[in-house]
Amino acid sequence: MKNNRIQSTPDDFLLSNNHLRLLDRIFISHHQQCNLNILKQQIIDWMAMVLSEERENWSELKENLVQTLYSLDKKAEAVKRAKARDEKYAPFRAEFKQTQYKQFLKYQKSGKKLTANAFVLWFLKYKTKSIKIPYCETNQKNKLIQLAQANNREFKKAFECRS
Repeated sequence: MKNNRIQSTPDDFLLSNNHLRLLDRIFISHHQQCNLNILKQQIIDWMAMVLSEERENWSELKENLVQTLYSLDKKAEAVKRAKARDEKYAPFRAEFKQTQYKQFLKYQKSGKKLTANAFVLWFLKYKTKSIKIPYCETNQKNKLIQLAQANNREFKKAFECRS
């Protein structure tokens, strides 16, 4: 048989063990003293302490929640910016990859290895007039080498799978 008297509601409040022990001590001391006015004052003081601590906890929880939401929003904004930047460079990367693949096949047929550095130097020397490079001038060579290295890894995997 179920006990219907004890039903939880969404607004139930759970007290910490420390608060419950303190309340228990208040009742035990009242039982020994038998003074109703002191008991009332002790219970009022106990309730004020519990409310004060819960307000602090709530304030701390609210602050943590706000910080978490702010960081999630910043992360979402960073992802949007990264996607926009990626869309900006995507056409160049595709053209760069296609040019590098042609050179890679040419080198493979002649039995040589195409290194990323060698390709970037060739690309900067011969293709910069026909292809606009979106990277800034100061970091252009490093970015192109990184891109060429990634492409080379991909080409080698694809070439090994065919063999």
